[in-house]
Amino acid sequence: MKNELKQRWERAKEELRKEEMDFLLVTNKENFEYFTGYKVEHLWLSRSRVLMALVSAEGEPAIVGPEVLKEDIYERSPIRNFVPCEPNSSGAVKSLLGELKRLYPRSGRKPVIGLELGYEQRMNMPPIDYQLLIEKGDEFVWKDCAYLIWGLRMIKSEYELQQLRTISSITAKAFETLFEQAREGIREDEAALILKQALLAGGADAPWFLMVTSGEGDYHRVFGKPRNRQVRAGDMLWCDIGATFNGYWSDYDRAGVVGGPSKHQQKMWSTVEAITLEICDMVKPGIEMSQLGLKCEELFEKHHLPRLSGRLGHGIGLTATEPPDVAIYDRTILRPGMVFSVEPAYIDNTGMYQVEVYVEVTEKGYELMTHPNRSLQTIPLKGN
Repeated sequence: MKNELKQRWERAKEELRKEEMDFLLVTNKENFEYFTGYKVEHLWLSRSRVLMALVSAEGEPAIVGPEVLKEDIYERSPIRNFVPCEPNSSGAVKSLLGELKRLYPRSGRKPVIGLELGYEQRMNMPPIDYQLLIEKGDEFVWKDCAYLIWGLRMIKSEYELQQLRTISSITAKAFETLFEQAREGIREDEAALILKQALLAGGADAPWFLMVTSGEGDYHRVFGKPRNRQVRAGDMLWCDIGATFNGYWSDYDRAGVVGGPSKHQQKMWSTVEAITLEICDMVKPGIEMSQLGLKCEELFEKHHLPRLSGRLGHGIGLTATEPPDVAIYDRTILRPGMVFSVEPAYIDNTGMYQVEVYVEVTEKGYELMTHPNRSLQTIPLKGN
């Protein structure tokens, strides 16, 4: 992991110099872990404590955090510049500014510091402490660097790709376990429990979200919390999983029908699967993401399905959804190492028709990371 982090720092330094920036300040969990390699789950659940990382265009990176974490950070991260602070965000801001002034004393030029201000970024501090940072740090220039962060994180290293492959395999096995055990009469919350247990048994860090729905008229519940509803003959049981391994996410769905799919259900599933794979077949370096979005809309129109709009897929990594997006508005050019989902969907009273996959962009095209079994499963009737 040490070499992996050094490569990230060198890439960040190169980009900072290109942008004529002196430092990159990161405060949210995923960015912090990306640049430090240090993971401490419970701290991110507390709003009273803050961790920050400062990446320099010239020097070594630094961590700002509570003194109590110092020895643990030295054990589990190669970063040796630790700046202690009071265990609250205003204390972290004051310590950060002190470190910046030490590293860059007043001179003729104001140092430029990048912040998590832009697209799909968040700063992990109250707005009043952000205001403190800007007001007390008036000798610095503060600017958005979301584009720089995503430019780094969108291109996955071999280490990152392996984490994504592993959690994809764990997720696939969890779905296999569910459909081996499911029978007519299983409740949605029972299905969710089977998935949770299978994910943990398979080695996942945690199942972060499980969305389940079933039953005529209820397939719009694509963000649905599992209910105590029992599935009956003809019902589709649809499940969408988000889980992590070493912090890297899987996010895809699968479904089964009690007693087996009807002709209509099988036709719609096969149609959406074919559309999904046809979009995947376009993937190669140099293609603009917007082309995939346009192709998806074209294929839905060809099959006389309602016109789609918005995001039809998304990047995945340390965040469940991250750039780039499969959407007509995304002008990102595909490069080897990018990983993203392709997930167009059609919903009617008989089911949620979505065959979500995610793909790795390779030098010559793409590889599917999700399990090859994408079929609409048959859930046995009672007594079978």
